[in-house]
Amino acid sequence: MDERARRIAEAKARAEAAKAAKTGGAPPPAAASPTPAAPAAPAAPAGGDGGDERARRIAEAKARAEAAKAAAGGAAPAPAAPAAPAAPAAAAEAGGEGGDDRASRIAAARARAQAAAAAKSGGAPPPAAPQRSPEEEAARQARLAAAREKAAAASGGAAPAAAVAPAPAAAPARAATAAAPAARALPAGMDEWRVPAAAAGRVVTARPDPTAVAEAQLSNEEVANLVTRRSMMRTSFWAGLGVMLAGFVLGFVNFFWPRNVKGFGTQITISKERIPAEGAEPAKIFEMKGYLVNLKAGEGVPSQFASFGNPAEKGGLIALYQKCPHLGCAVPWRGDFDFEGVKGWFRCPCHGSTYSKAGIRVFGPAPRPMDTFAITKNADGSIVVDTGKINLGGPDNAQRTIQLS
Repeated sequence: MDERARRIAEAKARAEAAKAAKTGGAPPPAAASPTPAAPAAPAAPAGGDGGDERARRIAEAKARAEAAKAAAGGAAPAPAAPAAPAAPAAAAEAGGEGGDDRASRIAAARARAQAAAAAKSGGAPPPAAPQRSPEEEAARQARLAAAREKAAAASGGAAPAAAVAPAPAAAPARAATAAAPAARALPAGMDEWRVPAAAAGRVVTARPDPTAVAEAQLSNEEVANLVTRRSMMRTSFWAGLGVMLAGFVLGFVNFFWPRNVKGFGTQITISKERIPAEGAEPAKIFEMKGYLVNLKAGEGVPSQFASFGNPAEKGGLIALYQKCPHLGCAVPWRGDFDFEGVKGWFRCPCHGSTYSKAGIRVFGPAPRPMDTFAITKNADGSIVVDTGKINLGGPDNAQRTIQLS
């Protein structure tokens, strides 16, 4: 019967605590539930040890319920304080201090668990951890100092100059901050960034010198004028290609450009001494590839061949091109050649075309008379024959003469 009543009381306490946590308000008027504990105390002598155990368990359940309600309502668990002495008192009557200690530890653990569950579900935050006592804080500082000395000895440096005094229990965070070493001493000859990874203490990574970085930075103008390997190769390629093409063009122009042109195709000057006399046989001028013929008045075409051309009216000098108009053979002067009773003719050796002293064709397959060159007279008596300009031959060859006097 006692066990059944205990279980009912515990179930009611749990239900009330859950309801208070769900509503988020103040605990219901069930706070007056500890009052039934009064009748439980006098029942102890009647039931013996079993009645004391039952009263203790009921008191613990009520304490847990009240703590959960207080946590859900945002207030501190006030009724939990008297619950602790109630349990040891009942346990002492039951018989022994060992049972009292165990019951108090169980009650405290359950109270903390319920408070944490209530805080997690939206109630008040769990109570803060208790601070260390002065003796515990002193022992902790001593352990920290010993660890620092051991680390300094392992890295080869000197130990810290003075140990940090233990801070009072009221300010453990500030004491821990002051106890941290500012910097670690390094062995002689070792750079900070070369500290081995296994050494105790802070390891600093390598960083560039700010002064060197500032000196190495280039301005925009320097970057624009910077010659890279890629730009140098590109410029060299195009420069080489340009030089090669320029060489080809200059060589072509140099080969075909006429310079100091002399001889046939230019203006050839013939001195006065080389000009034949009037009525004499034609004179062969090799540089002009032709003949100079000085005709007398009425000379140039025999009278029986007057139908092929007209003779010279006033006479004069005429320049004949030696090339045959038929197929281009060189036509020589044949002074001993007799044709139709007249001696002295230009006779083509290839196909027999025959020309008079003025170059008029009188026989043969040639299509026209011999071609002529323009003549210019100089003041000193010499002449200039323009072999670069050829005038096609015609029946008027004898009228193309110039007068020397």
